[in-house]
Amino acid sequence: MTNNSSEKKQKTALRRTWLWQIVQFGLLAAFIALIYRNELSILSMIRSSEQSFGSVPLIHNILSSLPNYYILGQNWLLVWPFFLVSLSLLLLKSWRLRWYFLGCTGFFTSLLLLADLIYYNFFSALITVSSFKGIHQLWDVRSSIIASFPTQNAMLMCGPFVLFVLAGEILQRYVAVYFYQKKSSFIFDKTLAVIFFFLALNSYNIAFFFEKHNVEWTLDKNNQRAIIVHDLDEKNPQHSGRQQFSPPYDSSATYWAVSFGIINFHLKNLVTELLAPSGTVRLTAAQQSQLSSWLRHKEKLNQTASPFAGIAAKRNIVVISIESFHPFLLNFAIQGEEVTPTLNSLLTQGLSWNHILDLNYSGGSSDSEFALMSGLRPSRQKVSSLDLPQKIKLFGMPQLLQKQGYTTSSMHGYYPAMWNRSVNHPRFGIQKMYFMDTFKAAKKLGMGIADKDFFHKSAGYIQKQQKPFFTYLISLSTHFPYQDIPDQYIKLFTNSGLEKNHQMLHYLQMYRYTDDALGIFFQTMKDNGLWDNTLFVLYGDHVPPLNEQAKKYLAEKCHVSFTSFKDNIVPLLILIPGKESLIAQTGDRYTAAVGSHHDIAPTIFHLLGIKIPAGWSGTHLFVPESQRDPVPINSTVFVTDGIIFHGPSQKIVTPNFEQAELFLEQGNLPSGNKVRNAYIKALQDMLNHRLLFDSDALKVLGKDAE
Repeated sequence: MTNNSSEKKQKTALRRTWLWQIVQFGLLAAFIALIYRNELSILSMIRSSEQSFGSVPLIHNILSSLPNYYILGQNWLLVWPFFLVSLSLLLLKSWRLRWYFLGCTGFFTSLLLLADLIYYNFFSALITVSSFKGIHQLWDVRSSIIASFPTQNAMLMCGPFVLFVLAGEILQRYVAVYFYQKKSSFIFDKTLAVIFFFLALNSYNIAFFFEKHNVEWTLDKNNQRAIIVHDLDEKNPQHSGRQQFSPPYDSSATYWAVSFGIINFHLKNLVTELLAPSGTVRLTAAQQSQLSSWLRHKEKLNQTASPFAGIAAKRNIVVISIESFHPFLLNFAIQGEEVTPTLNSLLTQGLSWNHILDLNYSGGSSDSEFALMSGLRPSRQKVSSLDLPQKIKLFGMPQLLQKQGYTTSSMHGYYPAMWNRSVNHPRFGIQKMYFMDTFKAAKKLGMGIADKDFFHKSAGYIQKQQKPFFTYLISLSTHFPYQDIPDQYIKLFTNSGLEKNHQMLHYLQMYRYTDDALGIFFQTMKDNGLWDNTLFVLYGDHVPPLNEQAKKYLAEKCHVSFTSFKDNIVPLLILIPGKESLIAQTGDRYTAAVGSHHDIAPTIFHLLGIKIPAGWSGTHLFVPESQRDPVPINSTVFVTDGIIFHGPSQKIVTPNFEQAELFLEQGNLPSGNKVRNAYIKALQDMLNHRLLFDSDALKVLGKDAE
């Protein structure tokens, strides 16, 4: 009888032990599922807004071609949760500590994913190690972050991990005592840890163990990404030299993250930064020759003549950066009420371009400022304003204008530390800086000094400057989240059918306010006698950050889609008072030129009749589109002859620019070889910029601005 009782107790204990292990395993599986779900949800949001040739679920294209992938082909997302579970089992003895460890890491991982989403909505890029150098600026844009913070998503993503810890604590305190803990649990724990470790390893490496496979990717008939996978026959001459399996979307940081996971992207970025060589990269002789040839080619392009060469010689220069400005605002009216009447009246008097691309990467306003001042594209690997001006040789536009006898200044109604302007502006050659403390008596609106006060007071400061002068003005009132509407503008456009709290309504109201501020500024310049002898350059710093509701309105009412490359553009307007007749006669010849912010400085120098330095990669916008270099939008998409192409497949990405539509109607498309060569040239342009930034090439090559 005693033996039977003892045997029964042992069986009961064994059952309880196994039951406890099942409960533990269930919680671990729940943790993995939560991390997986959270990352997948953020990825889907980023994919839906990815500025590409349509909203395409990249991973589904991979899984459709590679059926060996498990969990719908998205096993890369499981690397991090598998690894964390394995780590907790290997290093921590107490299950209570394991629950706390997993709960905390899950919570902070979810916060990181949310931060990536917010950062992406602002800059169309993900957070990198380099971007943390500007972490101090978060407080400055706190209102924008609060307005865009996805509260509901935060609760859904972070909340379960709080419950996860509570559940683990309750189990350990009130339930675990019911179960017998045998020494065999140690074996169970460590065995489970090893299993999860190999699952993590398998999830990370499965894509890279396909032998004798060739992967090609192209566009399908709907211009969506498609992947072709086939066996690699080494005896087949067509397969000679082709690559083994490699990540098909390793073409940009965002594409890599969308394909292989955001957490994996952060780990990759961290390792890359840790292994990156300190200081500048040493150029090989071949690279030096390559960069020299590239810069000479750009210099030759900038020698292209036009009727506008030198027509603004010795004029004062006022460059105005307009915050979150998009071309759809121009000549846009609601019930007969114009949004930008001042700018609309100036459009017919000045030079304007229809296809100035927003090629900013991780800095928004600061990237466009860097491009404007340096004549170079912003870096795609660094935060340009934080990593470049103080570390490498650049030919700043204000610096070169000083040598032509100009006094230089910048004015901004905010703090000098924002985007490192107090350091960068002198590096670019700006002698006098006016920041928020200069505008002490001015009213504040949103982040900083209200645009009306800013422009009015700036005109007074400009009046006192020694001539000729170069002045750079940075507006601010139309900064996201467009909430601080002046009282007299609150009722504007309310007959548009937009709800009172609709973001698009606020955006339109704020732009009417800034347009009125510009009207006051230009009138003051006329009253001060500065209008007739000044060259005015107005440009949008980047496309506006907008919520999905506002984007939907734009798509329906204005046919503007921020998932289309053709709408990823900003306005550029140049006014040359007294030259309106010449502009009316010949200005339309150049509106089709495709360019970006780094082409503005060469354009200004062309108008002034000043030699454009060999250290700029931008080309003036009077170089005809047929002669311009292809413009790389990213590593796979570029523009040539006014047509947007997908490089690897050499297919047209629709919708196209107006010129492309004309080509299509005439059936006069560039040949396949021409497209391929243009794509190679576009990729080379991106590589050359990277080499230039990494190696301090302008100093190494001994380039001189004289």
